[in-house]
This record gives sequence, structure tokens and C-alpha cells, in this order.
Amino acid sequence: MIRLNNVSKIFDTGFNQVKALSKIDLSIDQGEFIAIKGPSGSGKSTMMNIVGLLDRPTNGEYILANNDVSKLNDNSRSLIRGSIFGFVFQSYNLIPRLSAVRQVEMPLIYRRDKNRRKKSIIALCKWV
Repeated sequence: MIRLNNVSKIFDTGFNQVKALSKIDLSIDQGEFIAIKGPSGSGKSTMMNIVGLLDRPTNGEYILANNDVSKLNDNSRSLIRGSIFGFVFQSYNLIPRLSAVRQVEMPLIYRRDKNRRKKSIIALCKWV
């Protein structure tokens, strides 16, 4: 379960402040699949970075599995990120010589997951 409550993200460039997200509310229930779309610059990547615990909101609350993870330190966010989330980045972060299954399997290799091959194939099948 993922809940964003009144989440905003402001980037301070030193010269001005850029509002990337403004008071976003989002709810994703367990087992639910969603798509996030919008024009370039609308905040999609910023929101995904917050949901994936790569960044934290400037304001608001992020509830993940009934826990407020909005204000966690970097180490705590990293531990959760490594055990819960899997990221498939756009082409610039992919390893050209690896198959799609191996791309998805990489985080599981780092985690030393013994069932990584099966989990990678299942994850890919869900996207097809």
C-alpha cells in the first residue's frame, strides 16, 4: 500500500525555487497496477523518485505499508528500497549486453536472492 498525502517537492536552485510537485494525493493498493502519464516537466519522475525512496518530499506525508517513510534517513530508505522496490530505468541505465530477464535480475543478484531467476521471469511476465 502506497499513500501520498498532500506531497509537494520544491527544488531550490539557489536563484529560485522550482515547484516540481504541488499537494499531490495518491493511493495505490496492494496488487493494484497504475500508469502515470503527463507532459514533459509535469513531475512524473520526481513523484516516482519519491515513491521509490530515491528522494523525499519537501512537504506532505508518504505512507508505505502503514508506515510514514517521509522523513526517514538515507540508510533506512536504502534498506527499504533494496528489499521492496525494483527499478527498471530508461535505456541509459540498462546494461547493453544483458537480456531483459538479466536486467531485472540484477538487483536480486546484489541482494543474493536464491530465487532471483524465477522472480525475474515472473516480474517480466507481469509487464508483458
